[in-house]
Amino acid sequence: MSWDFIKQALFPSGESSATITLIYWLVLVILAGLEFFAPQFSDLDRSHRWPANFGLGLINMALVPLAPISAFWASGWAQHNGVGVLHLLGDSWWPVALIATIAIQSLTSYAAHLLFHKAPWLWRVHRVHHFDLALDVSTGLRHHPLESVLSFLIDIPVAIIFGLLPLGLIIYGTADAMFALYTHANIKVPTSLDRMVRLILVTPRIHAVHHSSHRPETDSNYGNVFIFWDRLFGTYSDLRADRPEQIQFGLSELQDQRASDLWWQLKSPAYSIAKPTSAESTRVKSSLS
Repeated sequence: MSWDFIKQALFPSGESSATITLIYWLVLVILAGLEFFAPQFSDLDRSHRWPANFGLGLINMALVPLAPISAFWASGWAQHNGVGVLHLLGDSWWPVALIATIAIQSLTSYAAHLLFHKAPWLWRVHRVHHFDLALDVSTGLRHHPLESVLSFLIDIPVAIIFGLLPLGLIIYGTADAMFALYTHANIKVPTSLDRMVRLILVTPRIHAVHHSSHRPETDSNYGNVFIFWDRLFGTYSDLRADRPEQIQFGLSELQDQRASDLWWQLKSPAYSIAKPTSAESTRVKSSLS
């Protein structure tokens, strides 16, 4: 049995894109509803934040069909032409290749996220996501359009070099999109459950630490779906995961109305804004001691 048979069984007649889109919006609506009934934080100032967050999300969604090539189509080209490491295994090894595809793509996402934090010019683009002064499901939509383009430029060569399977990319990409909503959602999760789940997966509390204005916490927890890459490479932090009420969200150098200004966010990569200072880091450390 080949992976093409599995793909056709799961996604007949090319309906996968519409199905995934429908599920995505359904999950978003469900999580948004849960935020009103079981919130972790209150006073999120949605009337000011949501126009910018959903505005960025809609821009990104409009750009996706315009992309001349994506990691999915690149992987399809690689499969058709027998290009890439995983295609050396042969069709009979498709389960191994499928698992390897998910693992490689998740590691690529982790490495790309790390790179967006460490490379100054990439950080200027990615920090738009971190400028949000609160966390809720809309934050999962908040990315500068340039970040989507730059992510394609990372994912495409990886898909070709390793010969990633399209089905594996569909599975991981769907999970990644759902986790982007779930891990930013302002929902109250029992501490015991969160601790158990975050042994393997990213949780809202773990990702809340990543959105802290305290720089050592901002530069941690880069995983999008799986947290074990952070544990493996020493970028894991859960110091305040069980005390999220102590976390100041956003970036310490931008705690004003610009964070909710859609036009300013689109222009912001052109502006030089310093990262949180050591003095701010000392203040947070003192509060934790």
